[in-house]
Amino acid sequence: MRSRYKYILLLVIVTGGSGAILQTIWMSEWGRRELAWYRAYPYQKPTKHIPRPPETTPDALPGPALSRQSSPSPSTSALTTFPVSPSIPSSSSTSAPLAPTSLPPSSSAPSSTVKTTGTADPELTQQRSQDNSSHGSATSLSPSLAEITVPPSAPVSRSNLSPQAIFHKEAERGYAAYRRGDYTAAAQAFNRALRVNPRHTELKTQLAYSYKHLGQNEHALIWFKAAIEDHNTAAPFYLRREVEELSNRWSGGGYLIYRDQNDPFGPLTGANLVQSQGGAELAWHPPQIGVRNGRKLHIYGRLLWALEDRRIDIIKDSYQAGIGLRFKPLREHNLVLSAERLVAVGDFARDDWMLRAGYSLDHGTDWREGRGWWTGSLYLDAALIRPQDPDIFLTLQGYGGYNYKLSAPVVLRPQLLVHATWQRDRFRTADLIEAGPGLALKYYFNDTRYEAFRSHAELIAGYRFRLAGTSLGGSGPVLRLLLHF
Repeated sequence: MRSRYKYILLLVIVTGGSGAILQTIWMSEWGRRELAWYRAYPYQKPTKHIPRPPETTPDALPGPALSRQSSPSPSTSALTTFPVSPSIPSSSSTSAPLAPTSLPPSSSAPSSTVKTTGTADPELTQQRSQDNSSHGSATSLSPSLAEITVPPSAPVSRSNLSPQAIFHKEAERGYAAYRRGDYTAAAQAFNRALRVNPRHTELKTQLAYSYKHLGQNEHALIWFKAAIEDHNTAAPFYLRREVEELSNRWSGGGYLIYRDQNDPFGPLTGANLVQSQGGAELAWHPPQIGVRNGRKLHIYGRLLWALEDRRIDIIKDSYQAGIGLRFKPLREHNLVLSAERLVAVGDFARDDWMLRAGYSLDHGTDWREGRGWWTGSLYLDAALIRPQDPDIFLTLQGYGGYNYKLSAPVVLRPQLLVHATWQRDRFRTADLIEAGPGLALKYYFNDTRYEAFRSHAELIAGYRFRLAGTSLGGSGPVLRLLLHF
């Protein structure tokens, strides 16, 4: 059987078997719980979590116990085919925009009047860490009730009802509207409930999510911060991750991959898919269209380079620059499309257009509160360079492992990785399938009182066994250093 058909058959078996295993896992009870982390939106059952109080009791009701779950964002995994390097995918619902709400100024809120920004439901990123900084006043960020303008949408009749009964009815109405996807009505009901009980942290959180679904990110930020202010101890990670996600306008990072490129099969006469390489990228997320409805837009620039065989010296003629747009069009799927202009810097680089599509399924790739957690990722990537007569690059990579917490910001992860790549250019066609174990050490940093970890550094040491393929290079150790900020 020809090697091409062997490769296709093995690829079908690996992807089909992996899909069947994943489907079996997700259908289990454990899988359904983990899938809740992946999809990540607050879900409440008002009749169960909001007890109806006696109508003679003047005190505010205890709030529903919010069970917020946080979803992983696809991690950026550096590819081993130069000059193609990984994309950054992400996940989230649409609805009509809500009328603006007038909010008072405070020491931490952005402004006294917040404008609407359209519709949005940005991805809920994975959990990373817990804030250890001190916390101030519990209500310093909460909008003053006298200055809140609540849209008049069918409020509960207040005749013959005590304040706590009104609060209960409005909260119940808000949760019902949220469950059916009517985020405008949900925000209106939560606003009215908070006029009765302005100290109810869970409703502040739920109101923030309603505004987030509507794309009113300034409103959402104020209410997320107000909920954080209500916590006397470290605020829950998911609240600070939401603030970080909605506030972040810039991101960047870099990677360095070193591996033994010695070819045990003879002289260097074929394509080399195991080239040691590095890269750096800086991206801007436009504030109005960078996070909308779970759809993201990044404008980025990057620089890539190759390394000498068995050395970390850069091949000066290999510098390749690129400027492009990266767009995530779907709400709940990490599909990322990009168009990039490649700019030759070195003599071995190229001036061309590159079109690219990447898709990933990720689980547990962000920080989580708790002692440890399972993590895994499956990443598919396709790139066309010179689309009118394309050179084609295809990559499939998957890994799985378990994160052990060594300390608050440090994680150790044993893992198993499988990597397959195929490329065809105007000169030759090559492919490679390899797999092997690895050990990753990941350090999270750059967090604040209101924002979860923005940055992390990861060092991964592994060994790749060559399973099949026509590419130069064989089995050997691989070192990867990744940095994200």
